[in-house]
Amino acid sequence: MRLALLALLLVTAGCQSAKEAVVSAAVASRRADAGLETRQATVDGRTVAYLERPGTEPALVLLHGFGAQKDAWLDLVDVVPEGRRVLVPDLAGHGDSPAEPGARYDGPRYAADVAAWLAEVAGGPVDLAGNSMGGLVATLVTIEAPRAVRSLVLLDPAGVPSPRTSGLDSLVASGTNPLIPTTRAEYDRLLAFVFATPPDLPGVARDVLVADTRERAPFLRRLFADLNRTPGELRALLPEIRQPVLIVWGAQDRVLDPSAAPLWAEAIPNATLVVLPGVGHAPMMEEPGETARLITDFLAR
Repeated sequence: MRLALLALLLVTAGCQSAKEAVVSAAVASRRADAGLETRQATVDGRTVAYLERPGTEPALVLLHGFGAQKDAWLDLVDVVPEGRRVLVPDLAGHGDSPAEPGARYDGPRYAADVAAWLAEVAGGPVDLAGNSMGGLVATLVTIEAPRAVRSLVLLDPAGVPSPRTSGLDSLVASGTNPLIPTTRAEYDRLLAFVFATPPDLPGVARDVLVADTRERAPFLRRLFADLNRTPGELRALLPEIRQPVLIVWGAQDRVLDPSAAPLWAEAIPNATLVVLPGVGHAPMMEEPGETARLITDFLAR
């Protein structure tokens, strides 16, 4: 079992219980195995927690999705060739980066925050990657701060409506949001929904993750609503992207239907699209080796 899956969603620092201590120790071990060091920056009065693997520039920056956090990338970083600098932040309200009380968060807000953080810590243009909501944020950063981004990698990105109704859209329309589980049964359904092949997480990890998600649920509900009220039509802005772009989509994604993938590829002038069979919404976790290979080959070109 890949121990990085212990940090699938929302594991926080400052653990008190024995279960939390076990999970935190496993996560810390996996971070060390991947060569990642814990960092913290203060940007415009905000605390941004992130992981860094020192190395050569340009940095590879990885943005997680809705409800996830920086450790969702551990398996992928583990197989990215050594020597490359890697930066992996927690977006506000996730992991160890607090959200501002009462503030509204949506794609543009997160993009502004990430751009300011990059200006503080990156030291130059970066290769920017994002999954799901992180893909939306990475796209907006590229559009709004193009000099900060050398190339863009999108893994099942949010932001462009799909021609086919996704499984998530159907569930939300019926009054259920599987992305915000507050019980063990709901968390098990989340794993089955997000992954084509659900991970076999130990019970102790599931208990810790459920408790943390339950604590963050009010913020996540507001965030989900705010993201769906994000103004503007992203697809109309995609032709402004001049950087080379790699789009990777899981063929069995039930969160964001793969029928959206060609819309992204057709709208971005210099885009390459790869659809991975037998993979769900998080390619960097289900197929970290293949996803890292695709990214590495893309960046080498």
